[in-house]
Amino acid sequence: AVQARLPQDSMPSARARACLLQAVWWSQEGGLQLPELGAEDEAWAEGKLAQRAADGLAELEGRSFGFVYTGKKGRAEFKPSSDASFADEESKATWATAWFSGRAVDAVGTLLARGLGKRTGTVFVDSAGTRTSKTEHFRLPTAERVAAITRHAGVERVERVVMAYSIPKTHWLCYVYVAEQSQWFSLNSSTGLTTPTPSAADLADLAELFTGSRPEAHAPIAVPVQQQEDGYSCGPFTCLNLACIFSGRAPPEVADARDLRKRLLLAFRSDTLVPLGLEGVAGPA
Repeated sequence: AVQARLPQDSMPSARARACLLQAVWWSQEGGLQLPELGAEDEAWAEGKLAQRAADGLAELEGRSFGFVYTGKKGRAEFKPSSDASFADEESKATWATAWFSGRAVDAVGTLLARGLGKRTGTVFVDSAGTRTSKTEHFRLPTAERVAAITRHAGVERVERVVMAYSIPKTHWLCYVYVAEQSQWFSLNSSTGLTTPTPSAADLADLAELFTGSRPEAHAPIAVPVQQQEDGYSCGPFTCLNLACIFSGRAPPEVADARDLRKRLLLAFRSDTLVPLGLEGVAGPA
C-alpha cells in the first residue's frame, strides 16, 4: 500500500513530493479513461463549438446540473441552477475558444463533490466563495458557507479541500489540501503564466476552516499536469483536473482542448459526467 504520510525525518524535494502525491491519489485505480463519443453526440458537440458561447446553452434551461451556493436571507445552501451561462458573459467567441465562466467550473466541482466527496472526505470550495466580486483579492468563506459546502458533500470529517481559483478574465487553476500531509498542492495547466494567487497564510487559514487544524504556511507544491497549448482553455483543463482529483485517477493525455470542450458541453447537456468517463456522477433526480 502506498504510504500517504511523509517521513518525519526527511523533506523530499518539491518534485518528489508532487510525485508522491500522484502515487497516493492515482496508483490504485489507474488513469481516467475517456469514452469514445458516439456519432450523434460528436455531431451535436461539433455544431455547438461553432456557435457563439454568449448565446448560452438553451438545452440546459431548468436542468439540475450545476449547483450554486445561495445565501439569500442568511440561508447557506446549494440549489440547482437553471442559469445556462457557462461562458464568460462578455465573450464574443464561439464555444471552441470561449473562456469558461465560474458557473461552468463550479458546476463541475460541486457535482463531483456531491457524487464522490463522501467517499474520500473531500469538499469543493467554489470560486464565488473565495474572491471579492470582480477583483483579484482572495477572501475566506464564511462559517455558514463552510458548513453548506461540507453538508453538500456529505462529509463528516474533511480530509481534502479542493478549490477552483479564478483570476478574473485571466486564468483558472485548482488547489487541493491533503490533511494527512498538512500540505497544499496546485494543479495548473499554464505554469508559465504569472498571476496573483492566494498567499500561503490564506491557504493555511482556509485549511483550518474545514479541518479544524491550521497547518504551517507553506507555499503550494505544483503537481505536474498536461499544459494547455492556447490562451483560453484553462477552464476546461481545470474541470478535467477536478474530475481526476475527486475520482482518484490519473489525468489522461487529451488529444486537444477541442475534444475536452466537446466532452464538457455534452456533460452540461446530459446532466452527468459520463463524457469524462465518470459513471454515476449526475445531478439529483
